[in-house]
Formats: sequence, structure tokens, C-alpha cells
Amino acid sequence: MIENRYVQPGQIVVARAPTALKAVVGPGVVICLWDTKRQWGAMAHCVYPEPNGKTVATTRYASVAIPLLVQRMMDEGAQREDLVAKVFGGARPSRWRFWRRSDLGRHTIAVVLSCLRREQIPIIAEDLGGRRGRRLVFLTEENRVRVMRTHDIRKSDWYPGTSDRRT
Repeated sequence: MIENRYVQPGQIVVARAPTALKAVVGPGVVICLWDTKRQWGAMAHCVYPEPNGKTVATTRYASVAIPLLVQRMMDEGAQREDLVAKVFGGARPSRWRFWRRSDLGRHTIAVVLSCLRREQIPIIAEDLGGRRGRRLVFLTEENRVRVMRTHDIRKSDWYPGTSDRRT
């Protein structure tokens, strides 16, 4: 039986058992790591590129989350040379008024790619940039990612179990 897990922004999930890791991403970036030898994976959902000197360094930042994601995989028995990555997100959605003028997605993409290079993790698939957010399902047992692009991301996409109805 496959477990379903929703990965919130700033969260890292490592799944040794067959799992469907799900996320919704706009200007942030999702990193899926897969162990080619042991055939299991993990996901990190980053919102920002890197902390500036005034913020607390958490896993909401790609520069913090990626080294921790790699370390958690290795703590569970993975070897660095067996890891591969797939990366998604970094959109600049035109319908989201605030994000129209922001280069947040582009900056986050650059930091993610740089961190993965520094960690010596090859990227085998990517769907980055553009104007649309994405809904993702990462099937860890098969290293398959389903990507659904969307014009609108509803509140219930970000927070499963909530309603989009206005009262």
C-alpha cells in the first residue's frame, strides 16, 4: 500500500517505503532526490533562495534545505554517488499580483541548481520557471513525478482539508 504525504513549504520528507509525496509549488522550488541503488526517495519544498542576515536560517530556504536533505538521505543509508535529483517550480505567475514584479522564482532556481552542483547531485529532470504553478506527485518507489501545471492555486491546494468557499 502506498502512503500519501503532503509536503508543506519548508518541509523535508524522507520516504524509505513506497510513498506518494505531494506538493503544490509556485515561485518556490521542490527538490526530489532518489537513491538509484536502494530505490527510495525524499522531497524538500523550498520557498526562498537563501536567508539574508536578518532572518532565521530554516528549511524554507534552498541553501539550508538542500544540504540537510542530502544529509538525511545519507543518514538513512544512501550513498551520495547513488543520488539523483529532479527539480520543479520557480514560476512567476502572471495572475498573482505580488509575484508579477518579483524575481523570487528565478533566484530560488539559481540557488537550488548551485547547491545541487556543490553537493555533486546530478539533475536528471527539471520543469522550472514559466508563468504557472505546479501540483506535483512524486512516486518514490518508481522515481516518477507527475506534474500538473495550473493557472490558479487554491487555498485548499496549499492546505489540504480546507475549503475554498467564501463565507
